[in-house]
Amino acid sequence: MSATLRIANDFSEPLFRQWVDSIDAAADALHACRQRHLIQMGRQLEIISRDLWRRGDRKHCEAAVQMLQLSVLVLTSGEVE
Repeated sequence: MSATLRIANDFSEPLFRQWVDSIDAAADALHACRQRHLIQMGRQLEIISRDLWRRGDRKHCEAAVQMLQLSVLVLTSGEVE
């Protein structure tokens, strides 16, 4: 991931914070997960999130946050089994 992430518009600062918090949560879930197929899905969702965020408009940035939240759900689903 690029070391310099830009905040594209005025609306996106709170959204940017949400995205960064979601990245942290996804990273924590990734490290805790022990199932290889779930780790692969989580990583793919992180890539999709990054690509959505780079588009820069509000709807894509919101979708990027949702992809990371979904990643956390996927990665933690293995804990229940």
